[in-house]
Amino acid sequence: MTASKYLSQNLFWAGLIICHFIVLAFLYFKFGFNTVNEGDKYLTRAAYLAQGDFINSTQYQTFYVSYVVYLAFFVFIKAPTLLIFISTYSLSLLAYYKFHKLTSSYINYETGRLWLVFMCVSPLIQYWQFNLFSETFFIAVSLLFAYVSLYDYIKYRAVKISILALIVIFSRPSGIFTVICVLLFKLYQDKRFTKKQILILGSSTLLILFLGILFFFQLPYHDFSKYISNGSIYYGFPSWT
Repeated sequence: MTASKYLSQNLFWAGLIICHFIVLAFLYFKFGFNTVNEGDKYLTRAAYLAQGDFINSTQYQTFYVSYVVYLAFFVFIKAPTLLIFISTYSLSLLAYYKFHKLTSSYINYETGRLWLVFMCVSPLIQYWQFNLFSETFFIAVSLLFAYVSLYDYIKYRAVKISILALIVIFSRPSGIFTVICVLLFKLYQDKRFTKKQILILGSSTLLILFLGILFFFQLPYHDFSKYISNGSIYYGFPSWT
């Protein structure tokens, strides 16, 4: 590596780190850490799970259970809430870097850099780092799943794909679509199916899945939703007779 290229790389990483922390500082002083609303809901479920109450821990949270389990670990060891933010942020940085490697490998190094810049300096993305919502966790595990599935030279790939697929599917409702799309691309990458076959297989799978969810899965907060759909307006969490 020439001296100029080495300097250019160092300047890129230094500039990215500085800009990233400027964005984080702006968001922190503007909004601070947020543990209410959705964050409080997940922490409450995690507390139930840490106490061994599996029924209340998963009520309304079937497709968020990965995140609830993740939070339950910190609740169980009585870790400060700040440690949850730091842990999730660290997981995000790892996922950004791994997906940067994947993008650089599939397209080129410049595109990988550009993607990394957008992720690290976007206030809309980094805003989630200061909330205990499930979005940050979902983005991180989805990027790691894509990396493990598609990047070359991954040891024990099948085991890692299986574990991460389960985590992604149960981290947010859209996780199942993420897993299906990545695996379909993996099948095409490995030349097991043609483009046309992937299109037909993918469209059929997603259509069946969509109809199955629409007609056979109960909507989260269905007891709230049916009243709201009838024109009722509620504040907070009412109890029904």
